[in-house]
Amino acid sequence: MTTAAETIATITRRAKEVGVRVWLHAAEIGGPRRLGIGEDEPVVTASVFKVPVALELARQAAEGAFDLAGRVTVAPGHPTPSPYGLATFRHEAVLSWHDLATLMIGISDNVATDLILAEVGREAVNASLRRLGFEHTAVPQDCREVLDSIGEDLGLSYEDDEGCSPGCRTSRCPRCARCGRSTRAGRRPPRSPGCSG
Repeated sequence: MTTAAETIATITRRAKEVGVRVWLHAAEIGGPRRLGIGEDEPVVTASVFKVPVALELARQAAEGAFDLAGRVTVAPGHPTPSPYGLATFRHEAVLSWHDLATLMIGISDNVATDLILAEVGREAVNASLRRLGFEHTAVPQDCREVLDSIGEDLGLSYEDDEGCSPGCRTSRCPRCARCGRSTRAGRRPPRSPGCSG
């Protein structure tokens, strides 16, 4: 059986070979085993921030404060960009909140995410994270704001050529001060240069 140290060494070696940096935290559910690489460093959560948004929607529904069967009319041309999902619809669509949540988690739909987040509230999402002990996980922006901030830093819009991705290393978002961010659950991260999250 491979040890945790051997697994970490293999991942680190392969990451170095291809020129990337890895952050990882895996924990056995119901067990003591853990594996981590840079797990206490703040990282940008990217689309993983959609999980706490879905959790807050489910919490509000379970408490009877939210009807998942309620209908939402989504007009074409929503300002949140995405190359797939609701952002590509040319005609008005009527979906339930449950269906929007399915799109948000199933295909990482940015429009569905922003509609849900606006409805449940950022403050509620962040309060739920605190109650669950995620003191250093935050959802301060919706998808549109995240993409806009990257575009501002790079001097282009979401629709521009995706070949610019190397420039993303100099944008604000990867520094995690403004975007959704996290460390492994329950740990206070050490201060890192460029991170105020």
